[in-house]
Amino acid sequence: FSSFETFGADFGMQGGRRIPGGFNYYYINFLFLFSKNILIINYISYLFSVLSIWFLAKKNFEHLNLSGFLITIIIFLSSDTFVYQAKKFWNPSLGLPFITISLIFFYNFLKSFSLKNLFFFFLFSFLATQFHISFISIPILGLIFFIIYFKEYWLKIIFIFFIAILISYLPLIIEKNK
Repeated sequence: FSSFETFGADFGMQGGRRIPGGFNYYYINFLFLFSKNILIINYISYLFSVLSIWFLAKKNFEHLNLSGFLITIIIFLSSDTFVYQAKKFWNPSLGLPFITISLIFFYNFLKSFSLKNLFFFFLFSFLATQFHISFISIPILGLIFFIIYFKEYWLKIIFIFFIAILISYLPLIIEKNK
């Protein structure tokens, strides 16, 4: 009853082998700064998820007017699976705000073609991947999309992709080399 591991990446006491990377632990420890009560931490995490979806919908409003905003909100809030999963305190729901924030940077890149937005898209995607490996599909598809549609920048895109991996997985890389 005193172990938090049943909710983290170490489910089954596997010593961190299920999901490589340590960002989920840093994030959970950050949440513990607010409270040690798991229910309060769950509400904080849920609020962060809702706010990230709100900002994504707002970003769609900028691009697609009211219809984009409403479509985004309806897709997220009318999905029984999304609502059920987002309320659970487990790895995929903890990673949801980070993958949502990465999509905001994706939209920002398409609007401004700023390599800074591209870097943050990949960085937040890889941080989300450290909560659940299924999130890896977003940066991989993003890499393919960017290389296909921005061929003239393919070398920069690949460089940014690997720099984002390096930064997001740096604690794991350092720990493995000790």
